[in-house]
Amino acid sequence: MPDGKDAGRSYSGFTMIHFEEMIINQKVIEKNSQIQLTDLAGKLPVGEPSTGNVFVFKFKNGIINLEDVDLPIDAIQFTYDTCESVERIAINGEDEIKAIIKDKADGSITQIRRNGKVIKE
Repeated sequence: MPDGKDAGRSYSGFTMIHFEEMIINQKVIEKNSQIQLTDLAGKLPVGEPSTGNVFVFKFKNGIINLEDVDLPIDAIQFTYDTCESVERIAINGEDEIKAIIKDKADGSITQIRRNGKVIKE
């Protein structure tokens, strides 16, 4: 964890951490790998809305590169807040239902990919 003049300093999310082992809650979850700081933040546990959550990622033989200097690290501590959000999605399935009925009637199979591409078999 940073100390002295580096305490509280912000670095790019593209900062890479190399490690022999990543340890969470005393369990090794990943070995001989690397992870970007932003991806590490994405692994933070979330739950009920709250403030001042603290989570520590520990590393065995961890190295972080900051401004072209490799620094050994034992752990990275995040202090963060969680909030609640709502996302609404509206789907009109009328065209899909018509396609399913048509495929059933003529015995063909139509696949609609997530990117919108339609494949007929």
